[in-house]
Amino acid sequence: MRVETKKRCRCVHLHVMEALEKPALIGKCVTEAGISSIGGYMRKMALNGYMLHIDPSDTRGLMSRPAMVRQQT
Repeated sequence: MRVETKKRCRCVHLHVMEALEKPALIGKCVTEAGISSIGGYMRKMALNGYMLHIDPSDTRGLMSRPAMVRQQT
């Protein structure tokens, strides 16, 4: 099957065999990484070997406030 858009062409099919319990673990990793498809996750992992998903929700409030400077007397 050939998938083509203006920007890219994916015309090579890669097939991976896994043990019965592995697809569930891979699906969990895909969800945790915030990726919408297993194909996208597998391409990212195959090309880079790692993926970082950073949750900035804890620091978002700190970053939106102006820095407070204490005046010591």
